[in-house]
Amino acid sequence: MGRSRKNIPVKKIKFIYCEGESEEKYFYMLNQKYNGSNIKIKNLGKGQLEFVNDVIKHHKYDKADEVYAAFDADDMNNQEIDKCFKQCSINGINILFSNVCFEVWLLLHYEYFDMDYTRDILYQKLEKHMKLNKYTDFKGQSYVPYLMDKVNQAIQNINKLSTSDNYNKYSNPYSTIDDRILKKIFDTPVL
Repeated sequence: MGRSRKNIPVKKIKFIYCEGESEEKYFYMLNQKYNGSNIKIKNLGKGQLEFVNDVIKHHKYDKADEVYAAFDADDMNNQEIDKCFKQCSINGINILFSNVCFEVWLLLHYEYFDMDYTRDILYQKLEKHMKLNKYTDFKGQSYVPYLMDKVNQAIQNINKLSTSDNYNKYSNPYSTIDDRILKKIFDTPVL
């Protein structure tokens, strides 16, 4: 846990647990961008409630000041989404959630949209913007050359999206990732 040395506060220790490679690589990129030496990122490679339960187990032993769970809806129904959110809330875990998948948040780095895109359409749009042959072959690689300088655009787009009618965790597109949560994680305004 963060302690102060000679009246100089030490940054809080923060853990970001990720459900998959996309989330992990994205938060590694932000960690690099914002010099997050106090932030530990771990891919648990599991989804949905099993992922949340693993985050809760790790949280009991990780000695972190703050814990974040980065996951997406994939094929969860509303009750499963509610259960994941409730378990995180009860256990003091901050939620980094996207619906339908994490690529909703990634596409917001390039364009504003408020349409219900399938995972395949999101992948196709990212292929176009990132000039990739196949996004699924890219997953697990670094986002640095593609998204590092586009975080501010994603913030602007999510802020606009969050003001639309019927915007909630069950809607597609949706993400809890915004400037407030990123500022909280990285202790700096995000640009």
